[in-house]
Amino acid sequence: MNNHYFHIINNYFHSTVTPFLGTGLQHVIASDKGATGTNHIRFNNFDILDAKSIIKIVDNNNSNASMLIEYNGDNGGVNFNANIGIEFTAGTSSNNFIRNNNLLAKNDDKATGIYFTSATGSIPGTENRIQDNLIGQTQMAFKRGINVGSTLNALICGNHLLSTYTGIRLAGNCMNTEVGENTFNGIGSNSTGLFLDGNGINLGVGTNNHKGNVWNGSFASLSAARHSGTDPQISPFTVNDNPNVACGNPIFWPASNGISAVTPNWFQYNVGCLNSCGEQTITGGGSAGILDALDSLIINETYASTGQSPVSIWKAEYSEYRKLRNYANAYASNALANSFTNALQGSPVAQFYAFEQLVTEGLNFSDSIRQNLDALYEDYTTQAELLNYAHELLWLHLKIRTC
Repeated sequence: MNNHYFHIINNYFHSTVTPFLGTGLQHVIASDKGATGTNHIRFNNFDILDAKSIIKIVDNNNSNASMLIEYNGDNGGVNFNANIGIEFTAGTSSNNFIRNNNLLAKNDDKATGIYFTSATGSIPGTENRIQDNLIGQTQMAFKRGINVGSTLNALICGNHLLSTYTGIRLAGNCMNTEVGENTFNGIGSNSTGLFLDGNGINLGVGTNNHKGNVWNGSFASLSAARHSGTDPQISPFTVNDNPNVACGNPIFWPASNGISAVTPNWFQYNVGCLNSCGEQTITGGGSAGILDALDSLIINETYASTGQSPVSIWKAEYSEYRKLRNYANAYASNALANSFTNALQGSPVAQFYAFEQLVTEGLNFSDSIRQNLDALYEDYTTQAELLNYAHELLWLHLKIRTC
């Protein structure tokens, strides 16, 4: 479908053969999000033997219209043997809700429950929410419960990862993401709870203070929560593992695969009451006008000096600049924020931001111009990656010659 306003409600989809792969239909429900209205996919049930994905949404309109994928599987489940249950490729999309779905796997260690990627447009108040989903209620475990890539300002709250080899994976620029009140259920020596995948992490997720995640069951050694190749200090979780705290904060400090000096900088113990997930502030845990640890690392160029690729540095500076400019009044009295934005005036970061504002303010720009701007950004980041790769090859060549 490519509609601007639709409801898909109270249907039952059933297949005992394999028509969805090869030359056949690859998705049970596939649609563009549409630019207007509130679209619903809700109260549907599925029993599908084979598919690439059960529900796939693509946002070609970079829309902030609401998209609700909710309460599917309420009577029997979204029961499938597929690569992905709910797939959302979001562009600069916002106001998307994937919530209260019941996802069941037919095969072990194959499927991803929810895959949400490339939603870079949301700001506080228009967050993309993955909330209160039930994933893996049978003996067949999901390869990944929730997989989020390059999505800013996401709220991942209240999900139950019952049978998964990796509960929640975050990769790419996931700045200012809240991860709270999720239940990770370990299923043995091959399972991981929360995974910050450093192979794709550019910025981390920001600050999460007393968010009440819970780890049950058994996990692989040091993998209830683990990070790979990224500095966990830019994604700190403040926890209180005292079960007698009257205001409630039911969380324990999970073991990390980091060296001993790293873990305390990622999961920090501090007495405090539970902060409910889904009430995000501008800095993802701080207050308006206050820079958190991640902001500071970008502004004082510590992030840029840690061996990051040129494309990661570009994305970091641009994300930070855009946040400070979008909330200029909140940060007006912050000297460090002002110094950062002033130093970037006239730079490619500031110029691209100015173009983006012209587009978002709707100054009669055609879709073709908007697409050209998106292509320009992608081309810049691609060229930066290629340049970085060339530098690495040159370094390797020189190293071999000197051996």
